[in-house]
Amino acid sequence: MLARLTEHAVSPRLDPSWVAVLQYANSHSLVMGRDIVFPYGPLGYLLTGMHGGGEVNQRLAFEIPFVALNSLGLVLLSRRLPQRWGPAMLGLVVFGPIQLGVVREVLVPLGLLSWGLLCFVVPNRLLAMPVLGLGLLAGVAGMAKFTWLTTGTLTVAAVLLDLALRRQWRPMLVLGAVFPMVALAGWMLHNQPLGGIVDYLAASVSVSSGYNSAMGVPCAKAILVPGIIMCGSVVTAIMMSTPLKGVTYTEQLRCGVMSLWLSGISFISWKHGFVRADLHVLFFFLFASAIPFAVLAVPAPSRGMDTVRKCCALVAVALTLIVSFRVRSEAVLNAPCVAMTNVSQNIRCLTHLRSNRDSRTSEWYAACEKMALPEIKATLGNDSVDVFGYRQAYAIANGWNYTPRPMFQSYGAFNRDLCRRNADFYRSPRAPAWVLFSLEAIDFRLPTLEDSECLAEILRNYKFVKDADSFLLLKRHTFDNPEARLLHAGNTVVGAPIDLSPYAKHDLWIEVAVTPNLSSRIQSALLRPPGLRVRVQTESMGPMPLPGASEEIVYSAPVGMLATGFIASPLLETNADVKEYLTGIASKRVHTLTFEPAVRNTTLAKASISYAIYSLGSSTVAGDSSSPSDSANNDRVVSPQASSESSTSP
Repeated sequence: MLARLTEHAVSPRLDPSWVAVLQYANSHSLVMGRDIVFPYGPLGYLLTGMHGGGEVNQRLAFEIPFVALNSLGLVLLSRRLPQRWGPAMLGLVVFGPIQLGVVREVLVPLGLLSWGLLCFVVPNRLLAMPVLGLGLLAGVAGMAKFTWLTTGTLTVAAVLLDLALRRQWRPMLVLGAVFPMVALAGWMLHNQPLGGIVDYLAASVSVSSGYNSAMGVPCAKAILVPGIIMCGSVVTAIMMSTPLKGVTYTEQLRCGVMSLWLSGISFISWKHGFVRADLHVLFFFLFASAIPFAVLAVPAPSRGMDTVRKCCALVAVALTLIVSFRVRSEAVLNAPCVAMTNVSQNIRCLTHLRSNRDSRTSEWYAACEKMALPEIKATLGNDSVDVFGYRQAYAIANGWNYTPRPMFQSYGAFNRDLCRRNADFYRSPRAPAWVLFSLEAIDFRLPTLEDSECLAEILRNYKFVKDADSFLLLKRHTFDNPEARLLHAGNTVVGAPIDLSPYAKHDLWIEVAVTPNLSSRIQSALLRPPGLRVRVQTESMGPMPLPGASEEIVYSAPVGMLATGFIASPLLETNADVKEYLTGIASKRVHTLTFEPAVRNTTLAKASISYAIYSLGSSTVAGDSSSPSDSANNDRVVSPQASSESSTSP
């Protein structure tokens, strides 16, 4: 077995926290796409490899046949490869760098690739098994993760078209029925309303596009160049499998469909790997390296073209090993040992189900004890609570009445649509009575960019109660909130400062729209959007400000998040800043914002910017006559989107 069936209990870190929320959403029948918006579907909680409560053996009962279905496709495809090449491909998958913590992410696309290619190459009389395998895998995987749904749908569509060209109507009908029926069964068996699948698809598209625009992490040329060479090897191997003459028109169409399909799923893997080019790059290399091997199952038009394909497979393996060593060198050397260890642990897990279940349960209880906040639990009682930030595991571990907003992790509110969903939740009667609050951004972002509209709603409608470990505990309260008022709208270019000093006595909200040029659009489509950063210059506004007490800080500022808007002044960086703001203590005021390219020679250099600055109510600054308590109750942040009416005068 490639993947360790059970790994460890969740913790309060970022990734384990969203795993815990997915399991919580399943146990509480939250609707995906409405109550919860995330890249995973209703079956996603079964494939995370972490335990955050619930029945351990239930997950094993799903994961074992699911992994077996993926693995069976790989084995059957390897048997159709030339001698020695099939075992080589399986050896690379089982004992190679796939063991670097990315087994589940790579195994499913490999399974879809294997079953899909089998449907193209097997004789008509043997189509039943590949068609059934593809329909089952695509349906189940599609309800687990949206990326897999995209890859599976593209694969099923290509195979259906190929079957139509071959006039194989019965297998075509079987695949056309099995795929959607399995997907709908997985959806409805998890207490999801039938009509909700449209909302799930729409929300997933929003998450996918937002991820591309906001989660970019650039990579060194030492990684990007091998990636480009890998793309060349994959494309060459695909082209060398396509006969250009000597075949019928129908055969040419079939080869064209197969080539477009393989190119399409390779591009999906490329984007998945290189948008956020950290450990994710291994997803691309490990998947792409299998394609030159896989196409060896397709008869080559000539001996020379077959030799080229085999050379491409060797180049792909070499590139994968090189990049894997650069990313995690020690782990690559240990990969075969890890594979064997996983096999022994999986056997032990399956032969000792009760002890494995007890062990995972004990680990979860131990994790809950580490995250216990008994004083906060006593304060909350049975009131509803949300967690702002990315450590939602605290709410679940403490057994609170957790009421998550749709995009429950703050960093994941990538765009205006996702921010609006969260803000609308806080404006609705479902808004939680309490918020366990922590202002913590990822990727060195300006903290107020993350879930910005929801943050404004929280600062507008909640009051500080107490410090809670590394959090602030906030309680919902009714305030007399002023409406946002447009102060100024203008245009500038990337690199030019935006002066906020004329509005020093206002709390400011700013919306920034960057107009990309053609080069930026091409870069966004093929790789990732070019990065921006914001240079923030502040001045202290305390009761006794020191002369020249100012500072300059640089943050990451994803273009997709800027258009949503964010609190520009005062500068809120930490929980302490938010606490001071909510209790009416003066904060650092921002007097200049400068949006700059994240790297030199970027396509965004001198790009045009349009911006709008809004007043969010007067603030407590030096010279104000209002007391802190008055300010805390009357001068609350409110985002422009929350106002029913806004003044348009400067």
